[in-house]
Amino acid sequence: MQTFVPLPDLPTSAAVLDDRRLGKQRVETLQILRALHLEDYGWANHPAVTMWRGHTPALVAYGLAIVDEWLRRGYGDTTRPQIAEFVHPDGPPAAADLPGLLPPWWGDDRVHRSHRSALLRKDPDHYRDAFGPEPDDLPYVWPDPPAPPPAPRPWSAWVVRGRVAAAGVSIDVEPGDLPWVPLDARTGRIRKRDRQVARLVEELAPGDLVTVPLDDRFRVGRVTGGYRRSAGRHRRPVAWITELRRRDLRFPAALQDPQTVFALRGEPLLDDLRSTG
Repeated sequence: MQTFVPLPDLPTSAAVLDDRRLGKQRVETLQILRALHLEDYGWANHPAVTMWRGHTPALVAYGLAIVDEWLRRGYGDTTRPQIAEFVHPDGPPAAADLPGLLPPWWGDDRVHRSHRSALLRKDPDHYRDAFGPEPDDLPYVWPDPPAPPPAPRPWSAWVVRGRVAAAGVSIDVEPGDLPWVPLDARTGRIRKRDRQVARLVEELAPGDLVTVPLDDRFRVGRVTGGYRRSAGRHRRPVAWITELRRRDLRFPAALQDPQTVFALRGEPLLDDLRSTG
């Protein structure tokens, strides 16, 4: 996992990359954004992630500069709206506003030079003309991480990636799913899949809000009863309240979380629905 910033300018850094690395940077940017903002996504303490902590608009601008260059070279792309969603509703920063949003290490030649050196190691034929007699054996310079991330916002609703029916929501029972949460025999930890099922089984409570993503919309309802398992599915009864647009959320990128069951936090629209009972 890495974002390559060989030069202290976003479009120029994108333009100098070879096709292979340029294409991968779109996905790397999206992974880092998700690692910064989605609970349990992973890699949250990787230095390639922490170097951008607190500077999401700048990282989005980097990712979009990468996408722009990728498109300029004639390739297709599907990542742009997913990257841009992390700065909803303000949108990506204008070029004039970007200098005040960049991380403090931006412009530190020790960082940029270490990235040039890494690129020279990876593809000397492509980068030697661009970087001249730069050394190719420098280690990465990782900026000191900023302050720890803020505490999670208060819980607003559960997201369940499942099947919507008139009587509730359900997810498939997979081989090995049990009505309790077993520890992994090798690690002594609860398996990730089982943790997610456990939320549906044990943590959802009557009265909790549940949301189910449906493309650019999501259905919202209230849990009305306990868990049951039938016909090969894990089930919770839900009384459906409304459907909302994804873009109505304060932070719709939270719905990029791939987990089957997870918490949605800090959403005033859902908080209002929850408080009305």
